[in-house]
Amino acid sequence: MTQVVRQTTRDLRRHNRAALLSSLYLRGPVSRLELVAESGLSAATVTNVVSELIADGVVAEAGSVESDGGRPRTLLAVRPDFGHVVGVDVSETHVEVGLFDCALGTLGTVRHPLVGTRLDPDEVAGLVRTGVAEVLEGGDPAAVFGVGIGVPGAVRDGGIVHAPTLGWRGVDFAELIHPHIQAPLHLDNRARTLGQAETWRGAGRGAERAIVALLG
Repeated sequence: MTQVVRQTTRDLRRHNRAALLSSLYLRGPVSRLELVAESGLSAATVTNVVSELIADGVVAEAGSVESDGGRPRTLLAVRPDFGHVVGVDVSETHVEVGLFDCALGTLGTVRHPLVGTRLDPDEVAGLVRTGVAEVLEGGDPAAVFGVGIGVPGAVRDGGIVHAPTLGWRGVDFAELIHPHIQAPLHLDNRARTLGQAETWRGAGRGAERAIVALLG
């Protein structure tokens, strides 16, 4: 028997917000008209959602551009100072931690080599915690929306890591970090997180497909 999944009004609202925010992150500043064309949402829906995002402080007007014969179009952009996110890259040789503003601008990075750690999960987790504390030094931890961690292996059940190159099997890496960090924690495969980063901010920006090759 096929199970019917019903979408609630709240689900639809979250989907619409996510769609417009994605466009603003990747292509902003853009106008409402461009958001309508890219998202496929109606002009009324875009207007309502954008008004909510502006009222919430997530989005702000960012100048205007001339239109073809009509009124100038107001441009919209994500407010960089709305909050922060932290990205962590765990490789076989180092741990690198970056702090980013809400528009994905880099605010600071630190890098710790894994020399002498024997790739022990507790020691690697300790370097992650140290790196996060360093990039947040002097800032407000409550302004961090989330911490994303890429690891060189498969991630199951939200934080169980199987990483043969590190010698890890069934390591609950999230549990080693989460009690020390206030923000929501997200773990994923490192190749996938680096691919996402290239799509958003690097060589893959604007491309339908991107290939990431990790050598080492």
